Amino acid sequence: PEGDPARRPSLAGGPGAPPSSGLMGKAGKAAAAGAAAKEGGAASKGPPSSGKENKAPEASAAKTKTKAKAGKEAQAAKAQEDPSSPTGLLARFRPTPRPIFFLAFALWCAAVLALYEPCDVKGKKRDCGYSGITPGNCLTVACFMKGGGGPMKKTVKVSRSDGSTLGLTLTEEGSGLVVKEVLEGAVSQHNAKLAADAEDYIAPGDKVVKLAGSTSIGSIKKAMADTSEKTVELEVQRSRLPRLLQWVQNPKGKPNMVEKLLTSPGSVYFGKVWFFNAKMAFACWLVSGYSLASLPMYFSLSAAVAWQLARCCHDENVGGGVPHCYRGKREPMQDVFQKVWSQIKDFGTKVQSDPRAYFEGLFVPGKR
Repeated sequence: PEGDPARRPSLAGGPGAPPSSGLMGKAGKAAAAGAAAKEGGAASKGPPSSGKENKAPEASAAKTKTKAKAGKEAQAAKAQEDPSSPTGLLARFRPTPRPIFFLAFALWCAAVLALYEPCDVKGKKRDCGYSGITPGNCLTVACFMKGGGGPMKKTVKVSRSDGSTLGLTLTEEGSGLVVKEVLEGAVSQHNAKLAADAEDYIAPGDKVVKLAGSTSIGSIKKAMADTSEKTVELEVQRSRLPRLLQWVQNPKGKPNMVEKLLTSPGSVYFGKVWFFNAKMAFACWLVSGYSLASLPMYFSLSAAVAWQLARCCHDENVGGGVPHCYRGKREPMQDVFQKVWSQIKDFGTKVQSDPRAYFEGLFVPGKR
């Protein structure tokens, strides 16, 4: 009967209802199972892994380094753009390596070696060797060994007004008196009329061996105090070496081998020619953009040109009284420059006027 509570269907699935008759039974079990599964999944995952925690500081440090690097690059770019910055000024002249400047200098050295003939001596030939010298020695080392020696002597006449002193401060060194300082006086006025490298220029380091006819230390000092003579004659002795190299000379007076080598006319001319070309070489290197490691190549080319112009010449087919080994022209490098440049211009004009005829004359037999 409907009134019997035991036979009524239970919506809640209570104990009075049969297992299949509860409408909410399956839904409740499904919900409970889902909740249990979620709890189990959460439990299985556990706390966040420690690997991710360790990677976080590393990523932050990497970002910091990247930012710092980008900042440095930006500062460098700004410095290069800023004309007042030394880095920017250097980058303007040497932005990237450019081999054209080394090629131009190398071609110039090759032109000097090919077009200039240092052995084409007009007039009397000056001996550059010794009896029995071989052609090999003549063409290589003879120019650096001939004519070198010890200190040179020079007689200088100094004019002065009445009552004026020479203005020299002398100090005793060894067996003579050496100029320590040139003060205001007749010698300073004498030097003012001359170039600093003139032979009559009296400079500190010159040894006074004779003054107004006096040769001893005592008599020279006495002559220094005399102000009556209007013209004073001094004989000075000076080293042929530059001041930075005077330590190699023999203090006893007889020149050693190194002193002869450094003071020979060939060595002196070699140094002048090398210095002239080295200045051009340095300018080409500066604008080429290459590192310092390339600079020795420029200086080596300069040395090759200097040796070619300074070396002695050899000729077997000479008459009696004419040296087989003789000195070359040894002209100033400015004159060499002008002569070589003039030949280059003449060559260009000749080729430009009729290039076909010129090259046919070089390569086609019978066209010369």
